[in-house]
Amino acid sequence: MEWVCLRLLMELAPRDHKIHFHCYTGSWNIARKMLDHFENLFLGVTGLVTFGTASDVREVARKCRLDRILIETDSPYMKPTNASHIQESRNNTPAMTVWIAQKVAEIRHMELDEVLIQVRKNVKTMYGI
Repeated sequence: MEWVCLRLLMELAPRDHKIHFHCYTGSWNIARKMLDHFENLFLGVTGLVTFGTASDVREVARKCRLDRILIETDSPYMKPTNASHIQESRNNTPAMTVWIAQKVAEIRHMELDEVLIQVRKNVKTMYGI
């Protein structure tokens, strides 16, 4: 299925089109091909990156250039496991993006502030806000 999506994107979307690939859960191999082809493509990393079974997502979070990552919640789903101590909600909320960013920072051996600053720049680049 990933290959079909990649083929369709490459056939139909202009190379310079801004693309936010929401809740990316695919392989690094496909992600790399998309990132190489589309200069304005961003991959959305969700709370899934904190799940023990999400090795593909963690690999993407580790290998993807930080200036091509967006942090997102996919709220109310995929509450970050590193936010399980927060009892106010059993659901994911936009306030939990910091826990997703923390996991990305951990995976990349970076400070949380570095991830947050770059992701903020990425949002501005993608959406102009």
